[in-house]
Amino acid sequence: MKRSDLKKQIEEVITEILSEVDIDKTAGTVVMKKTTPPSEIKKVTAQGIDVELKETEDDEFDAPEKEPSKAELKKIDKEFNSSKFAKKLSPADKERLDKVEAGIKKKLANPTKDNIAIVKQLISKPEIKKLFKDGGKDLKALISDIIG
Repeated sequence: MKRSDLKKQIEEVITEILSEVDIDKTAGTVVMKKTTPPSEIKKVTAQGIDVELKETEDDEFDAPEKEPSKAELKKIDKEFNSSKFAKKLSPADKERLDKVEAGIKKKLANPTKDNIAIVKQLISKPEIKKLFKDGGKDLKALISDIIG
């Protein structure tokens, strides 16, 4: 037998074997919820695709998203201090805020007993608290690492 005849015979045998096997690439298994209408399930099974039914779970992603209430928004604002919006400061107040903030940072960079006492005394003043609030800066966050 010639080599070319042998190749043709092997090719015919392989083609015959493969045609007997279901090589439909669209077939497989589809996961559907148990609440899926039977007509939808029949459409899929008619195509030769297996269907696996799964219990319906209330995932946070499946549930429709609801709008937060005003009370929830206020709670979140209070928690993250996002209700502190900066006011338009005059150039003099802006300069004063920057100087006070830089001074606090400088004193806290070298946290000696005297420096901490000076910072505590400074931040206890109502006008400094108001300046930071009006400037939209969080005074507590600035000093929380050093002073508890």
